[in-house]
This record gives sequence, structure tokens and C-alpha cells, in this order.
Amino acid sequence: MAKTTLRVSIDFDDRAVRYVAVNGTDAGAVTAFGERRLPPGVIKNGKVANRRKLTDILKKCAKAWRIKRQAVRFHVPDAFVFLRSVDIPEHIQEEEIKSHLYMEMAASLPLPFEDPIFDYIPLENHKILLVASSRAIVADYAEALRKAGLKPIAADITPLSFYRLLHARGIAEPDEHILCVGLHRHMMNVSIFHDDKPLFIRQFLGTYVIALGTEAAYNEDEKDALAEIERVLHFYRYTIQRGEAGITKIVLLSDSDHVDLRDADPILSAALGVPVKTLQSSDFPTETAGPIPETCLLALGLALREDD
Repeated sequence: MAKTTLRVSIDFDDRAVRYVAVNGTDAGAVTAFGERRLPPGVIKNGKVANRRKLTDILKKCAKAWRIKRQAVRFHVPDAFVFLRSVDIPEHIQEEEIKSHLYMEMAASLPLPFEDPIFDYIPLENHKILLVASSRAIVADYAEALRKAGLKPIAADITPLSFYRLLHARGIAEPDEHILCVGLHRHMMNVSIFHDDKPLFIRQFLGTYVIALGTEAAYNEDEKDALAEIERVLHFYRYTIQRGEAGITKIVLLSDSDHVDLRDADPILSAALGVPVKTLQSSDFPTETAGPIPETCLLALGLALREDD
């Protein structure tokens, strides 16, 4: 029998570092998970502000979580992810695409980073989806992990981890147009997937104190969130799809204790006119580790990555 590989993923934000360990790529085979709160100022707005302190904390986490010397995957902060659809000339071969993109970025494809690190996702009709981030931002996290005795082997983006959770639950079909909404304490992240590929990513900064399951009337934060989601629905249908298609499903996920999505599905479905599904801890039972909290679900989605 082939030996099952332990997959460890790390998720950072300004408030905490979280991990999930999974045997293989089965969402139910979680063996362990954990969270360590960060002191203020260690990570600020997605940037490592105090690498020495972060390294010290990660060393303690690696020991407590028994993952020292393990290969790990980690998320690139959402604020430093750049996504754009790019046309590729027909004469460019697949093995030449990265070289072509290097030239395009230098000549006519401005990025918000001076020294980007990038990858791409093939689309249809000679198009690719360029995914770029700041090399310096990614390197800071990777170096802190290495100095803590871990082995960073891949950096990924949270929308892809979100979408893997949908596949694990069997609620994503390639022909659907799915809007993934991540609700966090100080931001809301939205991404749209079709044909198993991300077509749109956007981050909205703000404070979302949401409790849709406890009151019939919307508070101002809920109204702001709904207004942003409605604008995304309109933009996708009429600008990206030119009126030919629209969002067919909305999936919500929150990792904040300021967001209560219990019983939110029927309320939001009625408000937005689109079926809504909320991902919760109970959707991902584990064999041995107990219920995994919502705060660790994105790290679980990262652990399910199969391509490395």
C-alpha cells in the first residue's frame, strides 16, 4: 500500500496564524489543526512588519503543532494578489508563454509590484489568467517559515483554496458561474469561478459586523455588503459576460467571530435573487481531529491542493 503523504498548510492574517494537517487530499482526513493569535504589529495589512517576531512565534508553533521540518504550503495575502485576463498571440507556444508574459509586463502590462512573481491559468480562445504578487511580500513569509524550521514548497491564493472546499463538498459544477464571498473582520473578498477557473477577484475593505441570522432588519454593514455583492453581480453579467450569463450560485465563508451566518442562506437568497450556500464547520467532519473551525477552513482548502 502506498504511503499517504501528510500535507500541512499555513494561513496568515494580521490577527493570527493557522494550520491544518491532512493525510493526502481527502477533506475528511484532517489529522490536526490549530490557531495562534499574533500580537499587534507583527503583520500589518498583509505585510510582515516584524519578521523576527513572526519567526519566533512560528518556531513555537512548529514545536507545539509537531510540524517542524515539514513541507508547508502558505497563502499569499489577498491584498497583494493581482489578477488579469491576457490575450496570447496564436503563434506563441505553451512553453513560450512565461517568456512572453515577462516581455509584456515590462512593456505594456503594468503591475502594482516592482518585482512581481507570477503564474498563469490557461483559459479559452488564446487567453490566460495572469496571477501575480509581490516577490518581496512572498519572500518575507517564506523566509520566516524557513527560519522557523519549516520547508515552504508552494504559495497559493485564497480564492483557489475557497473553491477547493466547494469541490470537496460536491457543490461546484464547471458549467456554473459561482460567486465566492469571504467575509472577514475588516474586509470582504469576492471571487467568481466558471469552468473551474477564477475569472474575477476583488477585495473590499471595511468592517462587516454581520448577523443575518438574528434579525429581520439589515444593519448598515449588512446593507453595505449586499450593495457590493449586487454591484459584482451586475458587473459580471453585463461587463464580463456581456449579458449572456450571470451568477448561478453564491457561496459564503466567514473566518471572523464578528460574522454570524447561521440561517443566512434563505435571507440572502431572497435578497439577491440567487441561490446561496454557507460553508460551515459542520460541512467538513474529520475522522480523528474533531470539528474544524471556520477560521481554519481556508487552510484546509490549501491542504487539498493536488498539483505539487
